[in-house]
Amino acid sequence: MAATPADDETADSSPTEKPQLRGLWAVMQPAETVTEPVPESANETSIPARGLWSVMGAGSASTVPVDAVSDDELEPMELVDETEPLTVEETHLEIAGDPPATDALGAAFEFETGTTTPRLARGSQALWLGMLALPLAATAWFGILWTALPTAACAFGALILAAAEWTARGPINTAERRRVTIGAVSGAAALVLGPFVFGPLGNAAREARSGRSTSRNLQQIGTALLSVHDQAAAFPAGGTALRDNEGKSRGGHGWMASLLPFLGQQTLFQQIDFSQPYDEAVNRPAMSKPVIMFYAAGGNRALNGGGFAVSHFAGVGGDVVNARGEKQPAGIFRTGQPLTREDVTDGLSVTFAAGELGGAYPAWGDPENFRVPQLGFNKDARGFGNAARTGATMLFADGHAKFFPNATDPELLRRLATRNAGDLTSGVD
Repeated sequence: MAATPADDETADSSPTEKPQLRGLWAVMQPAETVTEPVPESANETSIPARGLWSVMGAGSASTVPVDAVSDDELEPMELVDETEPLTVEETHLEIAGDPPATDALGAAFEFETGTTTPRLARGSQALWLGMLALPLAATAWFGILWTALPTAACAFGALILAAAEWTARGPINTAERRRVTIGAVSGAAALVLGPFVFGPLGNAAREARSGRSTSRNLQQIGTALLSVHDQAAAFPAGGTALRDNEGKSRGGHGWMASLLPFLGQQTLFQQIDFSQPYDEAVNRPAMSKPVIMFYAAGGNRALNGGGFAVSHFAGVGGDVVNARGEKQPAGIFRTGQPLTREDVTDGLSVTFAAGELGGAYPAWGDPENFRVPQLGFNKDARGFGNAARTGATMLFADGHAKFFPNATDPELLRRLATRNAGDLTSGVD
């Protein structure tokens, strides 16, 4: 039934209730359950009202209770039956290509089609390793094993990087190839220079230095021998002999003990009881003291098994045998009898007085500390030699010293050892 004007006027004139204002929290909370009458019209749809918090949250599919609101608070809703399809326009984007990749030195890489990962920049690494190996190779001069390890590591590192670059697949990078080649050549040169150039040079320098110290000590001994001769009119005996209480002969002291006052060892000389053998208890404190002039370069300076200080030198004395099997006296030392210049008819400058030992060092007070170079150098324990096993430095009776290599002719050594065989040898400095 249509509404009459009177009804409309009544409705307009009656006071309307203002809807109750609700806070934000109330709006966000879910509404309480309200039972609504089912609409009579089939076209009307009952839509449950939900709070803002429920709308924003992950609500369940169950029906949400509706707050009881008046018809005046409800605003008409326009239902859309179908959603219009959205039309998306195709947009073509043009993406610029990446700039060419470059290595640490600015050289551009070239890649095959489809390659996205650049090869490693091996050139600079190999170059630096190879250039570093060259100065490290000079450490081989010191002759110490651990100093060669950094050289080998850098050199082999450069070679490995070079091999990896030269066998790598892909386009050739000329700059990288050039750098790895220089690094590999430098590394190989370091491996050659170390053991074959710097190593031998260092050994030669050490041998020369040790030879100088050995020669210097021998020359001091030679000067002391000549001083003893000037004072006593004879060289010291190779060894003295003493008799014990039972009348038995025993070795007393060696020729080196007589040199102590002339080597700056006067105090040590005075501590020795020459009436008692060198190895008696009374003489042990003195005989256990080292004398620097009795040492050669490279020799072991530890006390021997008896607790005595050792000598790296021995006198030349005894007999040598010539080609005819004849014995000939050698050197300037013999037991119990001092020799003079006149006994050395072959000449002091061509007659051995003492020499360097390669091992089995005797005590410097040993009365039997003399021998002959019959077989050559570094041939047997009772011969002459040096710690490096390269030869021996020999002292002549006139006070000069000379180094002889292992290859020295044994016949020359025999002739230089004899003192009165009439086999003078010229050309020996």
